[in-house]
Amino acid sequence: MANLCCLPMCNNRSPAVTLFKIPSRKFVKKEKESWAERLECIVLACRSDEHIKNLFARDAVKMCEVHFERSDIVLKGSRKELREGAVPTLSLPKLTLAQVHSRKPPKKRIFETKLHFKSVASLKSARLPEGWQRSFENKNLVFSFYDGCDQPKYSIGVLYDMSLRICYYGWKAPRSSCIYSLDITTQTLHGTIKDIESFSICSGLYSSGSGLPHMTTKSMTPFSSENAPTVRKLAYR
Repeated sequence: MANLCCLPMCNNRSPAVTLFKIPSRKFVKKEKESWAERLECIVLACRSDEHIKNLFARDAVKMCEVHFERSDIVLKGSRKELREGAVPTLSLPKLTLAQVHSRKPPKKRIFETKLHFKSVASLKSARLPEGWQRSFENKNLVFSFYDGCDQPKYSIGVLYDMSLRICYYGWKAPRSSCIYSLDITTQTLHGTIKDIESFSICSGLYSSGSGLPHMTTKSMTPFSSENAPTVRKLAYR
């Protein structure tokens, strides 16, 4: 079988007809890979049985010269060789003539982003990390974390449009690019909180150098007050 033409319905066994070795992609250099791929595509368009696949795997596919134009054949002494880049165009099975020069494009893969939360209501029953509390302020859902001060260290307000308002010890964080990059709809609540905890907050407000801002203050509702103080800097660590 290895000394027969790989194309079906080709029964040419004349010793005067040369069998050319069809290169397999796995066994050629990179510059010949596209040519080998095109030849393999043509052969597999004509037949797709396991035997031909095994021949390609062993680099043992052959095709007779009757399927190539004369210009595709090069004489080297008394020996005939196949010109690099040549593809068979003669005496091919009729059902595959439309497939020999092109390969079907791969199917486009569609990646869908998983939605974790679609609305504020869907966050009401979400699990919170240890130490975090859930409350409602002016119809906004608020997640807070206290560490012994009268104001929570972190307050995360989730508004009706699923946007976030973040306060740090009662100081409003500015709407910087790192806050805009947070999307609680496509991230777990734990992941969102972890990102916010990784932010670096300006610790010396008004050049006081007194450490954490707003350590002691009277109670306020940060998500409704337009006059709440704002930290000057917020960035990723």
